[in-house]
This record gives sequence, structure tokens and C-alpha cells, in this order.
Amino acid sequence: MNRRQLEAALASARATVASLEAALASAENKGASELLDVAAVRKQYGVGRDALKAAANRGELELSRGPRRRLLVKRDVLEAWLGSRPYEPPMAEPVADLEQWKAEAERRIAGDS
Repeated sequence: MNRRQLEAALASARATVASLEAALASAENKGASELLDVAAVRKQYGVGRDALKAAANRGELELSRGPRRRLLVKRDVLEAWLGSRPYEPPMAEPVADLEQWKAEAERRIAGDS
């Protein structure tokens, strides 16, 4: 191959790469702006209508009305909301008197509440 043919092949390869990058960006953005109805949210994320409406009432989540007044939420907004709510287990209070705690626990187990 001569220099001219190599330059043409390089230009073609660059155009192909640009086209593939644009297609990839389009595919990523499509999923992000996808609208989900309550049934899809419940199935995919385990979040029901009441939780969605409560979050919207608190201003944490933006919902839309679709055809037939169905509630809709954007996938990326829903995932951001879910990610902003990490689970933090409650902290147990330290026991001041271990012997008293043990005796009380044994009474509860025995059913002597």
C-alpha cells in the first residue's frame, strides 16, 4: 500500500470509530432517559406506587403522568434516588450491666416477661 491508500484507510477507520462512539453514547443516553411505569419499577426495583408517591410528596423524586394518568418516572432519576438512600442499621445501645441484661434475656426466653 502506498501512503495515499494508508491515509484513506486511516480516515475510514476514524470515521467508523466516531460512528461507533456516537452509537454507544446514544444507547447509554436512551436507557438513562427511559420512562418507567409503576409496574416496571415494582418488577425491576421492588418499589411500589405508595413509596413512589411518598417520595414525590417529600420532593425527593419527580413523577410524571402518562397516558391514562399512569405514573411515570425516569430510570436515571429513580436510580439516583435509590442510590441516595443508603441503609444504615440502627446502632444498639451499649449494655451498662451485662449480668442484668443476661438475666433479663433469660427471663424473656423462658417466657417470664
